[in-house]
Amino acid sequence: MNLTKEQTEKIIELAGVDLEYESLTPNDITKALIRIEEKLSCLVDACDITASNAKVLIVDDLELSTYQLSTLLKKIKVCPVVVHSKLEALSEIKKQKFDFIFVDLFLPDEEDGLAVMKFASSFRTENEKNYKIIAISGTDDLNLVTDCFNAGVDEFVSKSAKWHEQVLKIIVDKNQPYTRKNFIRYDIDDKTVTYNVKSLSKEDYVDELYHNVISVLLAGAVNVILNLENIKTFPMEYARLFTEVYKKCSEVNGMFIILNPSEPVKEVLEFACLSDIITTVDSAEDAFALLNG
Repeated sequence: MNLTKEQTEKIIELAGVDLEYESLTPNDITKALIRIEEKLSCLVDACDITASNAKVLIVDDLELSTYQLSTLLKKIKVCPVVVHSKLEALSEIKKQKFDFIFVDLFLPDEEDGLAVMKFASSFRTENEKNYKIIAISGTDDLNLVTDCFNAGVDEFVSKSAKWHEQVLKIIVDKNQPYTRKNFIRYDIDDKTVTYNVKSLSKEDYVDELYHNVISVLLAGAVNVILNLENIKTFPMEYARLFTEVYKKCSEVNGMFIILNPSEPVKEVLEFACLSDIITTVDSAEDAFALLNG
């Protein structure tokens, strides 16, 4: 395995080994990888995960990430197909049948990652495939997260401390086939949740979103961001959604922010006299500035 200095130092950090890069030997790196594998084994045991026969494609140019994820998946009897570039990914998607496609956003830049996500999404639609597309990244840039959802991904896994556990849960829960969701939730941190909303044209859609928001607020979140740039139809009678979410966020001393409100949304806010009450912004940067202010 050819590792850069940055990758090697990351392995040592994850393994909890107190050694300097300059003094490392190949044997030290091997021991560190073994310690990481042992940690991953503990994670699997803790999750009480059984064997899976899922077909998984991992698209990531960082060998450390693919090593970690491959090692973990083998614990549940999954032998993933691993590729490191956009061209390799497109080839495998065309050739093989997958249940899950995990794509790192940076390959090494976001343009390649987004290109793979877009191709996987369109190929799925055109060929009536049933796989799930999951973006993986350490970014906290909400604009990039939104770009992933707009590219057609079904879930976004942030490379936080528990990202391996999230991957496992997604795969083990493979009895739930791909379905196009009316919204996709992304937990920015313990306190802030954002929703990329695709449709609010039916009462069932509004109710589903509202109940999900309430559940995350009860779980400890306080700030809610709704990205509504894709909302093309929004009946006036559904304005209660905004009123109730605003009220619930206020009750926990949090903020409710509408990001990129479309014209139908602006009309509803004006009609319901909510324009001066509910905060609206046109960029993710403005939303974060308000939350951090």
